[in-house]
Amino acid sequence: MGVSNTDSFPDPESPASTPTPRGCWLAGEEEPGRAGVEVVSHPYDGSEVATVSIPDGAQLRTAVTQAAAAHDRSHAFGPGERAAVLDRVARRLVSEAEDIAETITAESGKPLTWSRAEVEHAVAVLRAGSAASAAATYGTPGAGSRWHGSGEVVVRRRLAAGPALGLVSSDDPLLSSVTWVTAAVVVGAPVLLAPPPATPLSALLVGELFASTELPRGELSVLPLEPARLPELGWDEHVRVLAPPVPDGGGSPRLGPARPDGPGDTAVLVAADWSSPSDLDVVARLVVDGAMAQAGRSAASVRRVVVPAATAEDLVSRILTTTRALTTGSPHDPAVEVGPLGDELAARAALRWVERAVSAGAVLRAGGHRDGSVLEPTVLTSVPADAAAWTEPAPLGPVLLVTEATDDTAATRAVASSAAGRLAVFTRRLGPALTALTRGPAAEVVVGGLPSVWPLAAFDAAAAAARAALDAAVEALTVERRLVLRGGAGGWLG
Repeated sequence: MGVSNTDSFPDPESPASTPTPRGCWLAGEEEPGRAGVEVVSHPYDGSEVATVSIPDGAQLRTAVTQAAAAHDRSHAFGPGERAAVLDRVARRLVSEAEDIAETITAESGKPLTWSRAEVEHAVAVLRAGSAASAAATYGTPGAGSRWHGSGEVVVRRRLAAGPALGLVSSDDPLLSSVTWVTAAVVVGAPVLLAPPPATPLSALLVGELFASTELPRGELSVLPLEPARLPELGWDEHVRVLAPPVPDGGGSPRLGPARPDGPGDTAVLVAADWSSPSDLDVVARLVVDGAMAQAGRSAASVRRVVVPAATAEDLVSRILTTTRALTTGSPHDPAVEVGPLGDELAARAALRWVERAVSAGAVLRAGGHRDGSVLEPTVLTSVPADAAAWTEPAPLGPVLLVTEATDDTAATRAVASSAAGRLAVFTRRLGPALTALTRGPAAEVVVGGLPSVWPLAAFDAAAAAARAALDAAVEALTVERRLVLRGGAGGWLG
């Protein structure tokens, strides 16, 4: 299984031979799209990777119709059969892991190391789904309870809300596709994946893998579509819109009942008591990983660090040493840790943002140079608290901002004025963390580590991270139904 139309990975130095565009997957069957052809280009050098065909309006309507019909009969395909489907796909991913990692790198520009981690994490999601299906974890009766002295039993089940439209992340194309499809298979919800035409290959591979199983036809379609065409799917209350676990930089469209937008970028507050050399070593390693991994292309990447003035230079020195040791270049080089952004326009936008931050008073300490679509890992210090770079969301890219604070109170104020969506607090006292939670804008505060970002967890906590992702996807796909059995006089238990 490869990324080109000839089933072999193309030489990144030369265009791929693409005589026949890849088709879309329509209700489990591969079918040429009738709305034209899109070229998939490599983000690093712009070379042609593959071509894909785009479905027309009639094909989209067929996909929705088939999904609705599949939902009506999904109960006939039992939990054991669904577990077997997921297990079979997991084994295929393992056996073809290197080819699939190359596919991810070719379409997204993600360094091969991180693409391999994405495959590893996708396998963990599939295995978590298989185990949940086999055990019928979702949809099982809840615990009973007592009410006003009379017996009452409440049976709770989570049931598929209906067909779902899954929006595929261009930065984690395999993982986002696998997560939604796995959850859909577990709960029996047909899903229509809509990958962007610039990065559709991993989602199409997922369609191919599931089409080779016994999954009922109609439960999965893969339809490469520009966001502007999504209304053609005719969504309504029967088609839920599912966003990627981490939204794309431009903001994923929300077309109907959907989960709230995912968290924004991450800020780090280093409290005054977190000041020993070993403490600062931990923070430096984590924030550089969180800021620079995958070229900072995740909307949840670390962007801002607030540190007490007394330890600021010690921490910055460690951050600079770690940052300068990172290797950049072709994502196909296994030694490369920071690859390209989505394209050269994205790299230019990120660099212009850095230049504006410097004009506003920030000090450039590392990076700040661009080579095509690759932006060097960049560190800015002394960022003014009222600068747009601090108060507004940053563009995606390997950029880290560090500013000083006189004490923990000032640090909390600096975080509160930033554009962070999540916050990590490094402290051994509860006070700074509670203050940051109650007075800051962060929706989530993590003490002693970073909020979960899947690539960082993939190597050492893949199973736990996979189950958390699966649980969130299942919740998005389902609604809770309750059966209440009342006791007492005249009651069911009376």
